[in-house]
Amino acid sequence: MRLPISAESHKPPARPKVSESTPRARRILLSMTTATRPSPLAMMLKLTGNETHTAYDGVAALEMAARLRPDLVLLDVGRRS
Repeated sequence: MRLPISAESHKPPARPKVSESTPRARRILLSMTTATRPSPLAMMLKLTGNETHTAYDGVAALEMAARLRPDLVLLDVGRRS
């Protein structure tokens, strides 16, 4: 027994559409031990669409973290001379 093949059955399955959405911007707090202004890391993070804030001592970093509720905190824990 032979059955006719319809043209529809030869079409490849449709590929799911890939979303080309950009990643969500993050609120980032940088805590730096040295007051390099402007911070190259902060500038790079801003260029990639993030909201960045920089603190130059521990007390300021804690206050900013409580106020801003950042998505990410980057700590530069170093020794001061």
